[in-house]
Formats: sequence, structure tokens, C-alpha cells
Amino acid sequence: VAMAAHVDNELAQANACWALGRIGAGMPESVSNMLEHGLISQIKVAMGPLFENEHVQAHACSVLDSIADAIPESVSNMLEHGLISQIKVAMAAHVKGPHVQANAISALAKIGIGLPESVSEMVERGLISQIKVAMAAHADSAYVQNNACTANTMPESVSQMVEHGLISQIKVAMAAHVENVRVQTDAAVCLARIAHAMPESVSEMMEHGLISQIKVAMAAHVDNELAQANACWALGRIGAGMPESVSNTLEHGVISRIKVAMAAHVENEHVQAHACSVLDSIADAMPESVPKMLEHGLISQIKVAMAAHVKGPHVQANAISALAKIGIGLPESVSEMVERGLIFQIKELM
Repeated sequence: VAMAAHVDNELAQANACWALGRIGAGMPESVSNMLEHGLISQIKVAMGPLFENEHVQAHACSVLDSIADAIPESVSNMLEHGLISQIKVAMAAHVKGPHVQANAISALAKIGIGLPESVSEMVERGLISQIKVAMAAHADSAYVQNNACTANTMPESVSQMVEHGLISQIKVAMAAHVENVRVQTDAAVCLARIAHAMPESVSEMMEHGLISQIKVAMAAHVDNELAQANACWALGRIGAGMPESVSNTLEHGVISRIKVAMAAHVENEHVQAHACSVLDSIADAMPESVPKMLEHGLISQIKVAMAAHVKGPHVQANAISALAKIGIGLPESVSEMVERGLIFQIKELM
């Protein structure tokens, strides 16, 4: 009622959006009540005429973020009201406003998750380019960088991301925010998805030193399961996308880093599955790396992973494949596998 009664009052609209955003964040169940009262159309009304007011735009994007997060099925209603276009206007009008950029990007990510087909509209409206602008303008803001990395994990937008130079921007984000685990984890997911969808992009990742940067992230967040899992996932995808990248992986001491991750997070299925996948890629591309794996006790570590995740098909499949490549790369390693009971372990799985 207040928003409808004071459409032209910037402060009234900004504060109303701020209150709604806080209510939605504090109690996600309240979002359904917002929808019943037609808040989406009211937010569009506020954003349109008051696009030059940074507070209105930042708080309005925050409300859209809360709504799309709590009730993904509301996204189609947002599209009907032209809110993707309105978010683009907000971002373009407030390039130097970190709260507008961070909230807008987060809202776009939630909209993309809620309705994947909406990503095509984002691409058409140049929002990938706009996200790149935001990342460049706010390199020092972990909030903007984290939200941008989250938004850039949408698979449908990968080619646009590469085209707009997002790989170099991700490197900047990771280097500037080494201690921020959310930036590191989401950046790794981003790189994994890009490498998976566009293997040809791996050469650009190599040019920007991203294997080294992933290793830095792993060393900085040893105790964080998600950071280790996502880093291993990215390394596995990069290795699969461009086997020549494996030599770079070895130069940066990634084998020892993988051993640390596996030993620290034995109970985490994702860490173990992705770590085994990286070892598989390395042993396949560079059989001469296998002695290094044996030095680090990785046959034993693979056995631990298999024993801890008997019902985890990805762990088992990746572990067995890695063992096969290790055995091919260094036939004498098979005797260690036999001693450690790995043949029996594989038989039990079959």
C-alpha cells in the first residue's frame, strides 16, 4: 500500500524495498505472501521511473533475489514484467555502485537457476558483458566477485562468457580474493563448467595461469571440503579438455595438493571422486608422472577412498580408472595394488 501510494517518492520506494528484502532474507516463507500481494509488479513500478536512484535499484534487486531464491516458480512472473531488462538498466545506470551490481548479479543467478531458459534472454540483452563490466569495476569487492562467479556458472552462457573475456576476469577475482572461500569455490565451478562445455577454452586458462591459481586456492582453504572438491573438479575438467595442460599441473605440484585434499576429507564423496578424476587425467596424459604418485602414497589413498565410499559410484569408477592408468604407466605399481588388496576391492565392487 505504501509503495503504491508514494510511487514518485524515492525514499519511500527505497525503504520499502529494503524492508521487503530483509523480511525475505529473514523468513523465506514470507515470500509467498509477497507474491500474493503483487509485489513483483510493484517492484517493477519502483525500478522503472527511479532507475537513477542507486538505493531503490540495489534494494529492489535484493528483493527479486530473495523471491527467485525462495520460490523459483515466480521467475516466469518476473519475465512477464520485463524484470531482466530492468535489471540490465539498473546495472548500466550504476556501474560504480557495488550494492546494485552485487544484488543485480545475484538476482540474475537465481532467475537463471529458477528458469534456465531465461538465460537466453540474459545473453540477448548483453548481461554477460554487463557482468564482466561489474567484475572489472569492482575488483576489490569480494561480494561482487563472488556473485559474478555464481552467475557465471550457468552452462547456457558459457560461449558468451569466453567471448567476453570472463576467463581473465575470473583469474583477477581469484588472485584478489585468495582468502575468500566463496569466491574461490564459485570461480572453480565456473572454470570446470567452461572447460567441460568448451574444451578449446583451456588454452586460454593456461595462458592466464589458472592452474597455479587453483593450487593457491587449495593451499589457502585446506579445511574447506567444497573448496577442495571444486578445485579438483576444475583441474579434472581442464585436464580432460586439454591433456597437454597436465604438464603444467605437474609443474605446479598439484599431485601433492591432491594427496592433501584426499587425506583431509576422506568422508567427502565429492572430494574423493574429483580427486581420483584428476589423478586419472594425469596418469593418462603423462605416464611418467606415476612414480611421483607412488612417492606421495596415492595408491594407498585411492584404496582409502574406495573403502570409505563403497556405495559412491563416481568415487569407485574414477578410482578404478585412475588405478588402471597408473598400472599402465608403471606396470611394477601393480604389485603394490595387489599387496594393498585393491584387486579384491575391485572384485567386490563388480
